[in-house]
Amino acid sequence: MQGLHGLLGDNTEFVYLDGPFEAECKSIPIVESSFGHMRPFYEWMRNFIGDDAESTVFEAKEFELVRKIVAGGNKWPIRYGGIERALEYLDEQLEALGPFDVAVGFSQGGIMLTVYAMWCLRKHNKRRWKLMVMVSTPLVNAINVKHLFMTSSGEHVGVPFPSAHVVGKADWIRQALISLMHMLEEHPAGALHTGGDCISAGQILLEHNEGHRMPSFEHHRAMYRELARVMTNSRAHTRSI
Repeated sequence: MQGLHGLLGDNTEFVYLDGPFEAECKSIPIVESSFGHMRPFYEWMRNFIGDDAESTVFEAKEFELVRKIVAGGNKWPIRYGGIERALEYLDEQLEALGPFDVAVGFSQGGIMLTVYAMWCLRKHNKRRWKLMVMVSTPLVNAINVKHLFMTSSGEHVGVPFPSAHVVGKADWIRQALISLMHMLEEHPAGALHTGGDCISAGQILLEHNEGHRMPSFEHHRAMYRELARVMTNSRAHTRSI
């Protein structure tokens, strides 16, 4: 995020939120090596496959199992443990600290933003931000939030926000990151514009050559400049991200 700080300037306020639960597992190696001394880390939810009583840490083996379950016809194969508490917690924090123009989520944080966006519209009929930036964020596929994304008759309900998706070409769950884009509306109200052109009807895909991580600013300056431009165009008066 340091690169975005520099590009967006001193007039932009960044607010960082931890999840409400202490993390059960180790983070990715680069986080452990750089920030391991700052433990404990926190998370927004825990993942359960099917009716399993024990939560699952999603690595290659677990992701392949879920992929096979989905291929067998079950599109909502997991549960998000603690999601109700996390939604209420995030709602309280955003109400106290907002308003915001942009919400940025990495991986599980992006899932949380996606679920919260729909939950907040249903509960408050309110939008907490204008743009969602999803970094290494896979599609939402938990049965206990299905009702937010599907009607009782089985019709898809798109997330009605403009969005930017930062996806690594070497990310081991790359296809799931692309699939998230199909959960958001293609033509949301207030679709972003840069210059005079609409960005992919409200969605933009920004790719980099790295894996499941926030890409290095040094090697992806052009991508960060484009992301900063998109974020700037969504800002109005609050100057908060």
